[in-house]
Amino acid sequence: MIAALIGAPLKGSALFDVCVADHSKLKAYSVHIDDLRTVPGKREMFQYDLAIKGTDGLLRVREPATGLLDRSDRSFIVRVNKLVGYDAVAGERLQRSLKGHDSVEGRLATQLGALGDSLSIAIDPRAMRKFFDGFRTFRDWNQTQSGNVITLRRSAKGAATVFKFAGSPPLLREVSIKLKDSVLDWTYSFRKGANIALSIPSDARLVSSFVAREAPPKYDSPKAKEVVEKMIKAYGALQFGTIRVKSDEGDTTLFLAGRRLREDGATFSWAYDGSILTIRNKKTRKFYRGKAIRVILAEYITKVGGEVDPIIRRIVAHRVPYLDLFPTQATVKHPGTRGDTADILDVTSPSLKVSLFVRKDNHLMDSMESETIDTPGKVQTQTQRHFSYSHLGTPAGAGQFRLQPDSARVLPLPKLEQAGAK
Repeated sequence: MIAALIGAPLKGSALFDVCVADHSKLKAYSVHIDDLRTVPGKREMFQYDLAIKGTDGLLRVREPATGLLDRSDRSFIVRVNKLVGYDAVAGERLQRSLKGHDSVEGRLATQLGALGDSLSIAIDPRAMRKFFDGFRTFRDWNQTQSGNVITLRRSAKGAATVFKFAGSPPLLREVSIKLKDSVLDWTYSFRKGANIALSIPSDARLVSSFVAREAPPKYDSPKAKEVVEKMIKAYGALQFGTIRVKSDEGDTTLFLAGRRLREDGATFSWAYDGSILTIRNKKTRKFYRGKAIRVILAEYITKVGGEVDPIIRRIVAHRVPYLDLFPTQATVKHPGTRGDTADILDVTSPSLKVSLFVRKDNHLMDSMESETIDTPGKVQTQTQRHFSYSHLGTPAGAGQFRLQPDSARVLPLPKLEQAGAK
């Protein structure tokens, strides 16, 4: 095919048509894409690994860390009626049912948002044809060949455009567009055949959606980083157990059993059995019961005068408890240990100073002391929290997650202005 093209020189538009036609014939293929975009003050780089086989697709997306965000490495499998995703950096997974789109691109775009042009043209020949349409009117292409690579070049008014096609049949190898103050460069490596499989670790945490993670804090030593990473992993895997919290605000007991949750304080208790929320306010002697959406439990509870512990708040929001203690602007030090039982971490950020004692056996916090600091550096608040654990990894009985009204009159849950999705 390439020899025929070189033997009978074709205009750029004809080579575009050949590339689209040959891409349309691919039924099972894989491609690696490097996508580099540079504009004044900003440089973005993405890596895609795409595999297509019939109606199934596998996409891996990698982005390097920036000044504000951590690196990203996420993979997605789309089948006719299902999407499965895995975030290798966060150790999270998700699963969703799909409907309404026949194409791999349509299913990916519905779940992930608009796909970039470099990826879309590798998935859908129609997107490739539409992209090439913007270059068809030019007649001043310079066409050369080196081995099995055909190159089209043109320069005009300070702009330079390069297309490379390689292989037999010729498939897209590179797109390079350089303007006065910006550069776009995409490179492609196609190969025949596709393996649509994704290996997800058994301890990956199930979430409803992936979110961009802040860049990690600064660590003064490898040990500080190791302790933080083990702590975050332990809290991410926390599903079952009883936690007793002693703090300046009073003592609280938390019960965790997957979707079922309960919190008991001196004057306020609530329990959720996965569907029904029951609340007892001992101060007002009122009892509430009704169906509730798990992700907004805190809104029901605060509406009737209660509070939800930060651990549970993060869990019901599908986020890792205490991850917010380590913002990008923080510095984390490991000054030592407390005997053989706990590692000590000192975390300093512009508005907060925290000392953490992290247990060595389960990597959860034994205690924490925090200070909030104003702009002049004056301490505004000080808090202490101490934790003890029991029955970790053991689900409690279902009956423990529905309170009884005793002699109180049962009231309906308060109405909320907005309710999120389950």
